Order: sequence, then structure tokens, then C-alpha cells
Amino acid sequence: MKPHLKLDKLDIIKDAVNIWNTIDHSTENNEDIKFFRQASNTMGHYSLGKISKRWDYFRKHFKQLTDEQCLIEFYVGNKENYRSSPHTDRGRTVAINIPIKVDIKNSTAFFGKHSDLSEYPAPKDLGYNFKLEVKETDFKTETNARYQGDYVEDLYDHVILDSPVLFNPAVPHGGWNRSNDSRVLMSLSFDSISYEQAHKKCVELGWTSEIS
Repeated sequence: MKPHLKLDKLDIIKDAVNIWNTIDHSTENNEDIKFFRQASNTMGHYSLGKISKRWDYFRKHFKQLTDEQCLIEFYVGNKENYRSSPHTDRGRTVAINIPIKVDIKNSTAFFGKHSDLSEYPAPKDLGYNFKLEVKETDFKTETNARYQGDYVEDLYDHVILDSPVLFNPAVPHGGWNRSNDSRVLMSLSFDSISYEQAHKKCVELGWTSEIS
């Protein structure tokens, strides 16, 4: 199976956009934003946490996938110059990215074709450093190997962000935005199931047309 799967039959974008339009977008922690950080010079990271009852109605979309309360986050890439170089996510086993505000003609996401990190260029420090062991993210653990590396086109599939995408966070991925507006993605994290289990379940639930 591929390390990513478009969930074009999962009707959740409207509810996800509604959450983004509802919350306080301040960079200071508040009733909505449990944790904010400037992840890089061109990207902001908002976390709504895992346990806020306010968003339970949204999490119910995924009860058929797992009973776990998913972590809800938003990643906001700057207009014109946002770039996320290939990297792995260390603190989650399954992720779903949902487009909130995306210029699909001037923005892209790419996902690695291979699960084995030895298939990619040697890791290097690209300036993205974040310690998981902080108070605001104490529910996260180092579940995946850390990787940052150079982009090599043949090693990645480019995906149009017009629907949610399930992906394996242990596989390098990234993206860029060259639009004259910022790019906003909601990102959901799950830890109670493996990527393989989630992939199989999403197919069984009919959330994708990629596999009949």
C-alpha cells in the first residue's frame, strides 16, 4: 500500500473549515488555542489539544476508525514563500490532513513513495527543531525516526489538496505554497492504530475512490 491515501469520499471539509473560522487565531494561548508556536520562519502551528469537549462533534466523524480522541492542529503556511522540506513527524502514528484554505494551482503537498528511510538522501539539519517533551505536548512520544532531508522529485508523489489525505507520518513528506494568500491545513493525529490498520479501515468505510 502507498504511504498516503486521498479520502475524497470523506465529507468533513465543511466542518473543519467551520472550526477554523470559529476559533481565536491569536498567537497567544487562549480558550481555543492550547498551544501555539512559530514552527519555522514561514509556518505557524496551532494546537487545539486532544480533550476539549467543544470539538467532540467533529471527532465523532472518526468513531468508525477509532475510539481515540484525535489531536486537532492547524498549520498555516505563509503566502508566496512557504516551504516545508521533506521530514517525518515523530509524535504520531497516523495523520489526516484536511484542506482549509488552499490555492490548488499554486500550492502542493508531496508524500514519499518509500517507507524505508534508507531510500532517501542522507538526513541533514534544515533548521526545523522541536522538542516533543514539553508541557503542552506531553501526550506525544517519539514514535518515529527523525528525518529531515533534501527533496528529490522522483522519490515523492505530489497530491492536490482538494480533499483530506491520510498519510503515514513516519514517511518523509512536505509541501510548498506560492500563492498570494496563506495556506491553512487542519491536521489530525492518531496513536492507537497503525497506518496499515487505518488505511485498511478507510478503504472498508468507503472514504476513498482510489481503491475499489
